[in-house]
Amino acid sequence: MKKALIFWVTLLVMGPLWADEVRLNPSHPETYVVVKGDTLWDIAERFLQEPWYWPKVWHINPEIKNPHLIYPGDIIHLVYEQGRPVLRLSRGPDQVKWSPKARISPITAAIPTIPLEQVDQFLRRARVLSRQELSSAPYVVSGRDAHLLTGSEDRFYVRGLEQQDGVHFNLYREGKKFLEQGDKGDLVGVEADLIGSARVLRYGDPSTLIMESSNREVRVGDRLLPKQSEEFSPYFYPKAPAQQELEGKIIHLVDAVKQTGTNQVVVVNLGSEHGIEVGYVFGVYQSGLKVRDKVSGKFNDSVALPDEKAGMVLVYQVFDNVSYGIVMKAGRAIYLGDRVANP
Repeated sequence: MKKALIFWVTLLVMGPLWADEVRLNPSHPETYVVVKGDTLWDIAERFLQEPWYWPKVWHINPEIKNPHLIYPGDIIHLVYEQGRPVLRLSRGPDQVKWSPKARISPITAAIPTIPLEQVDQFLRRARVLSRQELSSAPYVVSGRDAHLLTGSEDRFYVRGLEQQDGVHFNLYREGKKFLEQGDKGDLVGVEADLIGSARVLRYGDPSTLIMESSNREVRVGDRLLPKQSEEFSPYFYPKAPAQQELEGKIIHLVDAVKQTGTNQVVVVNLGSEHGIEVGYVFGVYQSGLKVRDKVSGKFNDSVALPDEKAGMVLVYQVFDNVSYGIVMKAGRAIYLGDRVANP
């Protein structure tokens, strides 16, 4: 009887650790009321030591409308099912309103996964293409009367445009070139900087277009690409990469030169061709120093210290061979060339 009691006590204590390696934050709450300004990552960190295990503990309630979305005022409950931790959602009283037909609908915006103000400018302007994709795109050959294009309603002329390409286009200029190893190696992509948008007035050689918006002057040689229909969704789950041995490198620090930190954007040399998906979480690792051993007594003896984890990056935008991520946590400065791998 005593042995059986010990077994069940052990089961209850160890249950959370057996749940696919899910470990709860030691200071986790039993319930949490979501507030405006929260992100899904913030909430995951309140309950879990490893926020990327969120999909393993999140319970989708089919009786709730849009159960994958979380709104300010909602209540998250930590419960146990068969000894395993589960997070359940109940809508807050401020998040529902009743109509005569008893319909329930959210009245405020759902919380995003990451702080959107940190990445919004990059979502609008960044598009990574191959050199071939960019060089084969239609291009600006001249402005009206050969004048420089500066704003909306200006007309300009484009070569290489076909009628089947559509009517609405964005204009891009070749920007940062991404190399496989950051400062060397094969070209893995070219960042196309958004210049503005335009629509076709007349097809031909050249075609005539009119500017609809611009954030800088348009130059001869700027390229045109059809407006992308897909929009970035701020609602996705953080998760560990499915591939166990996935490893890459930070090849660019956005708006930084040598080092960066929390809530800053980085580019890694892994993309959809490597199986990367939006929501993947990478650990950032820095190589250990090689130090001289002054104690061993051996001549010129040295030892390489182990790699140390410096932070975590959450991928929010994926291209063929590179991805953009935001540094969610940094225990120390993140450097260009740091290694990224499974967290």
